[in-house]
Amino acid sequence: MRERRGWRKAAAAILACAIIGGGGGKAARGDDGGALAFLPAPAALSLFDRPGFEGWRATVAAASWTGLSCARPVEMPAVVLCLFANSSMITGVLGRASVFAERSHGAVIDARLAEPFSARPPVAIRGADLPAATIAAFAAKAARLCAGDEPAACPKAEERAFYDAIVRPALAEDPASVILAAGAGPGASATLSHELAHGRYFTDATTRAVVARYWREEMSENQRAMIRDILGRIYLAVDEALLINEFQAHVLQCPADSAMTPIAEIHRAPLTQALTAAGAPPLPACEGAVAVSPLGWRSGTSPFRGRRRTVDKGPDRIRRPNYTGRWRGLPSARRHGGGW
Repeated sequence: MRERRGWRKAAAAILACAIIGGGGGKAARGDDGGALAFLPAPAALSLFDRPGFEGWRATVAAASWTGLSCARPVEMPAVVLCLFANSSMITGVLGRASVFAERSHGAVIDARLAEPFSARPPVAIRGADLPAATIAAFAAKAARLCAGDEPAACPKAEERAFYDAIVRPALAEDPASVILAAGAGPGASATLSHELAHGRYFTDATTRAVVARYWREEMSENQRAMIRDILGRIYLAVDEALLINEFQAHVLQCPADSAMTPIAEIHRAPLTQALTAAGAPPLPACEGAVAVSPLGWRSGTSPFRGRRRTVDKGPDRIRRPNYTGRWRGLPSARRHGGGW
């Protein structure tokens, strides 16, 4: 999952709601009037069929704001990739399930905390990666709490519609299915890359083994501690498996979030080489390392134009922007004997 807000803000800054718009599809309605428009999916989706894949994205992006389409990529048949016309809808559909899996030790949060179009929603995600079985566990617990007179836990209309149309059939087809969600618009490319990295990690044993070995043997304890500190502000810091999964997704994401660029610059090439040597190259291959801010600005176009986004070469500091336009210095690993 990708989420946001600063180091406090930069750690939670790895996510903010983006609103894209657009027409059509078969609507699935809940009893409170919520609706999702499920659009046709490609018969055979390949991540390497650029014209076909981009045509699918464009079709979904042009749909109504409730539109989405889901398909299994031929390169990752255990994955169900869902593109949303409006990425803010991901919050309403999978926001509570993501918190259940990654941040709340299995608690079901109040449905009002994951309203996709609130001005400042406490839960705001622009992508999701969850085993279908985890979504099923969340749905079952939410239904039990709802039946036990906890109305704030009751499944929302869009959650029920997505579960019935996508999750339940995916589980019937393959109990090990993994659901990925990202926006369909051109501004969601980084999120899509991030979620595809999660999909490969969840479903490929070789990828998991290579990443685990890289984490244990190629990184210093100082490096691991810094990454735990950064990602632990968003995800459950006590869940090392979750942090390793998020580490590899942020490193392999193209382009990297600006908050994670210094880490990606150091680890992307050697991790990619290790995965490729093991016969499990990232899908699709990373083509660049352009930094993107949480609001989607590319280097050279943001309000921070002219400020460097690379690791400072001095011995004592790693410099990176915070989200007020000022630089925040972080002690370098070299200063503490680790060396980034």
